[in-house]
Amino acid sequence: RPPEPSEKYETLGQKRSVVSMNGGMYHSSFGWIGRIERSIDHINLDGFIYSYQFSCRPLTCNSKLMKEYFEKEVKLPTLLLDIDMYDDRNYSLGALQTRLEAFAEMLKAQKI
Repeated sequence: RPPEPSEKYETLGQKRSVVSMNGGMYHSSFGWIGRIERSIDHINLDGFIYSYQFSCRPLTCNSKLMKEYFEKEVKLPTLLLDIDMYDDRNYSLGALQTRLEAFAEMLKAQKI
């Protein structure tokens, strides 16, 4: 599990740097994954759907690490949806719908 910013610090600068690295989406993959994990700890999820801007490298790297981490460590089925919110010619709406429907069916089957 990614570390939480709860250590003892000698200076305010040390504390602020650790908080930024743990909380910033663009500063630390583990910080971003940890923030999401701490959020989902408070709700009962059957699965996790994460859509990301596939043309944004920082989000693409985090999404792959996130899927692997949630499936292996948290035991939470995860579906990644790569989209382009600026240009819908870069993805197929029908393909996204098919993937969502298949993921929902898989989650239903696991509940039975």
